[in-house]
Amino acid sequence: MKRQRNWIPPGVDMTRPNPARMYDYYLGGYHNFEVDRQAAEKVMEVLPHTRALSQANRAYVQRVVNFMLDEGVRQFMDIGSGIPTVGHIHQIAEERGLPVRVIYVDRDPIAIAHARMLLEGNDTAAAIEADARDPQFILNHPETQRLIDFSQPVGMLCIAILPFIPDDDEVFDLLRQFYAPLAPGSYVCISHSSEEYASEALRQVVELYKESSNPGRLRPIATINAFFDGLELVEPGMTLAPLWRTDATQADIDALGGFSDYTGVGRVPEK
Repeated sequence: MKRQRNWIPPGVDMTRPNPARMYDYYLGGYHNFEVDRQAAEKVMEVLPHTRALSQANRAYVQRVVNFMLDEGVRQFMDIGSGIPTVGHIHQIAEERGLPVRVIYVDRDPIAIAHARMLLEGNDTAAAIEADARDPQFILNHPETQRLIDFSQPVGMLCIAILPFIPDDDEVFDLLRQFYAPLAPGSYVCISHSSEEYASEALRQVVELYKESSNPGRLRPIATINAFFDGLELVEPGMTLAPLWRTDATQADIDALGGFSDYTGVGRVPEK
């Protein structure tokens, strides 16, 4: 796809790499700068499978969204969305000719600036700058209240965001707050890097980031499973992301250099 310059939000620093734009580059998007591409290439020198892993993760998200659309969900909240480009929720629905309302949430002001530029003129999707640690701010935000009808099913995505909230009690508390207003028939998708499936390279990266401003952590599968307490897991239950509703095999995962994201989709039952 041809690169364009009219998508650059005013005031965005084009001289420093940004993780959201680097991820866009891994996905083959064009919402990135040369500085992002250079930084991403350096990451791929250390972790050669980064691009393939990113694309496998996005393919998983697309399968989840299509599943929720098939189940009749027409409104979504994506917590920790990054830049909603390269086949994200509103684009998937548009391709299928389905009307949806979407709230994208991220605490990165650069990602949100890009997201708002991309969504300009779209009255059924909005991006809000907020931290996943503050569910009440997100749930009560004017844009959320404008677009999301909590009396109807909602599709909520928490993709690879919870590893950056290291305290278990805090994660369980914020999930309870997010689940509370969801109507029966809503769906929640969570993916989280697991201790059991993490490669040695990923463990080294986690260690490197422990002293950073945004440290992440791995969690045991038992803890990740517990995040779905109160929800009804849909088939195939908890599994590695590339295996969720595909014909992929462990050999396919090995070809990616391994995959640590353990994931599932839960349905909010009748109350």
